[in-house]
Amino acid sequence: MLETMKSLFKILAKNKVLFGALILSISSPALAQNSAQKINSSTAKTNTQKSTVAAPKKFNGSWNFTLSNSQYQDEFNQKNMTATTVGVDLTYDLTSILELKFNPRFSFETGYLQTETQSDASLSSWTAKEASANLKPIEYVVISAGALNQAPQHSRLLLKDIAFPSLRLILQTAEKSSLRFGLRAQSAIATSSSLTTETEEFERTPSFQSAGLFSEGQWKRFKFKAAANYFQFKNLPSSLAQVSGLLGNTVTATANDTSEFSYEYKGIEANAASKFLIGRFSYEIKASYVKNSAVEKALSEAYRLENNIGIKVHPEWIVAPTYEYFKIAPDAVVAAYNNASLTANRVGYRAGITTEMVDIFKASVKAGERNVVYTSPSQSREKTLDFELETLNVPF
Repeated sequence: MLETMKSLFKILAKNKVLFGALILSISSPALAQNSAQKINSSTAKTNTQKSTVAAPKKFNGSWNFTLSNSQYQDEFNQKNMTATTVGVDLTYDLTSILELKFNPRFSFETGYLQTETQSDASLSSWTAKEASANLKPIEYVVISAGALNQAPQHSRLLLKDIAFPSLRLILQTAEKSSLRFGLRAQSAIATSSSLTTETEEFERTPSFQSAGLFSEGQWKRFKFKAAANYFQFKNLPSSLAQVSGLLGNTVTATANDTSEFSYEYKGIEANAASKFLIGRFSYEIKASYVKNSAVEKALSEAYRLENNIGIKVHPEWIVAPTYEYFKIAPDAVVAAYNNASLTANRVGYRAGITTEMVDIFKASVKAGERNVVYTSPSQSREKTLDFELETLNVPF
């Protein structure tokens, strides 16, 4: 009997919860019963909470709306256009490693237009910002195919917000790390915003290749992005050369009343951006540089510098003055492919102010002036004025 008691006490000593329950039941049976009921209730509640945890969403969608007005005027061209754009961003996780993305946009423009490159006063278009399949077999590898948006990989100095049919490979460090870096490479078909090559019967399919390194970092009050790429365009069509020639590129007339680019476009691109937070203020600086290695130095370089100062005047309102300066040599970039406010053979500035209601909408006004780097029969000093009202992505 004594040995049995000793064994029991050893078990209770090792299990303090059981020992406490035994003492509680001896001293107060009613209290022990009440405690047991609370434990059972807590266990049931925990199990209920576990069973009601929602599974990750496979489908995500949002929409955005933009209303803008652009005014350009020089000796040769006049433009006063109002544009309405509706965009939808859709993503669907087909499996744990395969994501589908579709971002269509509808745009309608109307107003007064008199330029050498455009004549229609009213234009409407359906475009795809992106339509892709993204495979992520492991955390460090992403393979994307489809109509891929070029803005995340390249600066607006080289390419505007446009999608090319592409195949892209990304090798990177962990995405959730505060500091990450990686390698990106892609091969694409160079097309218009409508995803057509606009080639003649005798012309080869135009192409665009790029490869480079990137790095991103984010901490509590500081974040940055940096990238360096090698790029090359091949077999650009005569229709693109004709438009680009009017926008500043050097082109040569051919025997069949068309134009062709006088130079190749290949070289290096570098861009960087950083943002500092100091109390209610933020300061952001962005810089871009492009050099076309296929032409002489005087025609080959382009750069752009942008400064933004954010002031949080209210927990939900931010006011941000902005200023940018740019200089683009005639053959540093393909003029028809980069941002319309930049083009080629231009030097100038834009200044403005943006007001943003956090996560709801933002409104901006920007005014500027740009001159020619070298005298051109189709370009002259130009004044610009832009208004824009944009709702930020609204989920549905």
